[in-house]
Amino acid sequence: STFGWHDKPQGDGYGHVLHMWAAIGRPVVGHGFHYAGRMGEVFWSHGETCVDLDRVTPAEAASMIDDIGSDPARHLRMCQAIRAVYDATVDHEAEARAIRALLEV
Repeated sequence: STFGWHDKPQGDGYGHVLHMWAAIGRPVVGHGFHYAGRMGEVFWSHGETCVDLDRVTPAEAASMIDDIGSDPARHLRMCQAIRAVYDATVDHEAEARAIRALLEV
């Protein structure tokens, strides 16, 4: 898949599916507004890690997706960018240690 589609207007703001797209290095298409002020917000950088439908018209989004899909170097940069955000913000080992500490109390 060249892009992940993630467009969910409700939820806790973490975005399990959103995080999994980032973990495998796939830019997402959807509405970044759904994650404004929430944990998943870090993945919504229009043109760098995603195509944010809040920032462009449907026609502009389609054109952008076509352009990115036909430019392997640009697509690779987006894939690497979203994975870099994931690596910088997700630390499962630290979370596991915190949970272990909480359960030991």
